[in-house]
Amino acid sequence: MTTEEMLLQLIEGQKQMSADISNLKEGQKQTNERLDKMDNRLDEQYNMIHQLTLNQEAMQKDIKSIKVTLENDISPAIKMLSELQIDNSKRFRQLEKDVQEIKDNSAIDEVIHELKDMKMI
Repeated sequence: MTTEEMLLQLIEGQKQMSADISNLKEGQKQTNERLDKMDNRLDEQYNMIHQLTLNQEAMQKDIKSIKVTLENDISPAIKMLSELQIDNSKRFRQLEKDVQEIKDNSAIDEVIHELKDMKMI
């Protein structure tokens, strides 16, 4: 092989190497773009997770507030209503008893009145 052929091969090799380097640079550029997209997606996911964490904390505060409201306001009201219901139930039973007593007394008075009419008394 002559020197000129060797130089042409070297030049051709250098051209091929330059083309390979250009291809590598293009591949690196595409890889960098993909990595940037992945970084953006990860940032979005991190932001979503962060927002979910904030929402969860807010919900926990709301739940605690509701629990306090239940314990402080609603539970005593339910207890009071239950006590009123028991008291009213006792009153109703006493009222039924009194009505029955009145009916019994009325029946007795009626019998006494009929006996008087019959002049048995």
